[in-house]
Amino acid sequence: MINLLTDLKQAISRQRDKSNPNYNCFLYIFNQNNFEKTEKELIRITDNCIRQITDNCTLLNELKQNNDAKFESTLKTFSESQSFKTYTYYENGSYIVDL
Repeated sequence: MINLLTDLKQAISRQRDKSNPNYNCFLYIFNQNNFEKTEKELIRITDNCIRQITDNCTLLNELKQNNDAKFESTLKTFSESQSFKTYTYYENGSYIVDL
């Protein structure tokens, strides 16, 4: 379901609240250029983003667990990504995807 009636502040606060019964049921699109794309293209973009964030968290967790020297530089690189900052959190020694 796509909701165009909610302003950005409301949409973000509602979507990120896991106690919301509608959590993870809505897709909010704020870039008007995306409306030129088909539903299939938008789903592909979303799936690619989810896959990338999941892969990034998996890699970070593996590097941290193995005390790999690449952990710090990899974390710095990933932390520059707005998607990574928005959809992940660190808890109990692991990076977790929060979609």
